[in-house]
Amino acid sequence: MAWYKVPVRWVLRRLPPWRGIDRAVAWAMYVHDYGAVPRFPARRYRDLIHAVKTRELEDPLRIRVSDKLLAKAHVRQVLGRDACPETLAVFRRPHEVVAAAIPWPSVVKPTHCSGRWIHLEAPAGPEQIAEIRGWLAQNHYWLSRERNYLGLTPGVLAEAPVAPPAAVVDYKVLCLGGRARLVRVISARGADKQVAIFTPDWRLLAHHGRAPRPEIAAPPPELAEMIAAAERLAAPFGFIRVDLYRAGGRVLVGELTNTPDGGRPTLPAGYEAVASRALFGD
Repeated sequence: MAWYKVPVRWVLRRLPPWRGIDRAVAWAMYVHDYGAVPRFPARRYRDLIHAVKTRELEDPLRIRVSDKLLAKAHVRQVLGRDACPETLAVFRRPHEVVAAAIPWPSVVKPTHCSGRWIHLEAPAGPEQIAEIRGWLAQNHYWLSRERNYLGLTPGVLAEAPVAPPAAVVDYKVLCLGGRARLVRVISARGADKQVAIFTPDWRLLAHHGRAPRPEIAAPPPELAEMIAAAERLAAPFGFIRVDLYRAGGRVLVGELTNTPDGGRPTLPAGYEAVASRALFGD
């Protein structure tokens, strides 16, 4: 962890949970990250995410889909009960998290946080148990100051994996005004990781690193179903990212993401310009 992040996190945890302070923190983080102030109305990807972060995160539906367990219930209500990976177990208290109680193989993640998961292919070991129990003591709001996380009930979710870790392909559909605008595809991980950006009709816009492998470059057989599912889920929102998987000919919804990467500049070079053109047509 960079040295400066320690005092920043210390300060964020001690500021009162007031809306005005959260907006000021988001503004300061934007200026720090991009060397400029956010612009409204948003015509760039970064400004769109900032607008959602500072103006929309207290919407009840956005809060609901920030909880991964409640988000699955919402997705099933909209698309049907088979639209999400199977839930294998839910834990609410640290003493419930023991190796014998955690099914495997499974993907284990906190319901109330972002960016954390463990893919278990064997019984959970002591370090993994300690990490999972630690999630239950966290409140993601105090790390990000994103208000949709403030009142979420801590929990841990274990769900059935959609594929072995090396074979998982993520389809992240960015939607604006209820319409799919672009699809970010992430395949493999580590040294073999590939990132490519397509239009909803599968025209390649950009890729990070090597050109996409043939199985990624070709449109998935379920593409029309994927776009339709994403747009149905996106209908109530101005902007939302719908994270999808393919498994055995089925389309599965992983998550609904309000503010991808929290609006931070963690994306491959050139991604924002491509995303901005696809979202706004500029």
